[in-house]
Amino acid sequence: MPFVNVETQTGSVRYNYTICTPTLNDSSSVIPELPTILFIPSIFTTQVIFHSQFSDPRLRRFNLVTFDIREHGGTVGETTPPAYDQYDSAEDTVRFMEAISLPPCHICGLGCGTTIALQLALSYPERVLSLTLLSPLCLEEVPEVKEGFGEVFECWKSAFPDAETVDEPHLEEAMKGLVQYAFTDLSQSSELVATIAAVMNASSQRKWTFGNLSTCKTMVMDWMLNRKGHTVTELASLRCPVPVG
Repeated sequence: MPFVNVETQTGSVRYNYTICTPTLNDSSSVIPELPTILFIPSIFTTQVIFHSQFSDPRLRRFNLVTFDIREHGGTVGETTPPAYDQYDSAEDTVRFMEAISLPPCHICGLGCGTTIALQLALSYPERVLSLTLLSPLCLEEVPEVKEGFGEVFECWKSAFPDAETVDEPHLEEAMKGLVQYAFTDLSQSSELVATIAAVMNASSQRKWTFGNLSTCKTMVMDWMLNRKGHTVTELASLRCPVPVG
């Protein structure tokens, strides 16, 4: 999985990404003659969440592209902006598309990625051929979910009281809260889903340690809790197909 350095309005970002073509699992570029699908993962996840899609022979007829969103997986920003929202995420995404020379794409967003995908279509309609929204979030978070997220984040913070300590019971409790939000009941999921969840949880544990808690709050918690809906007029301006699953 290659990396590319991208300049955005909120700073420099080194993106980790994957391009698959019909003949290559890890290509350096797309095939211009083929349609390109850009998969946008959710917050708390990495590009591995799309393993099944990238293994599907029906989809491997096309260019498939995905990436770790900012401060997730292998993607790292040079600095943490004082604030970061869905508009910044959309701008980051279009700059990433430009950096690896992607044509206008069919966009597939998952979870929080649907918020980014929708904002991308509204702010940069020339870059979006269609939207596929999987498990879309409500446009603005409801108060009880905000409260729950706050509790999970406080539990996560308690798991890393200093640079040398990891409080395993608090960490386990926080991870349980994240898994419940993402999958509701992981025990009812397939072995593949459980494995992907374990990979993503391990990535979060490596990423959001004591020294990165403020970044986690800005890029994850605040982003989730402060996302905004759109007016009817804004949504009516969409001109691309929008399947919802």
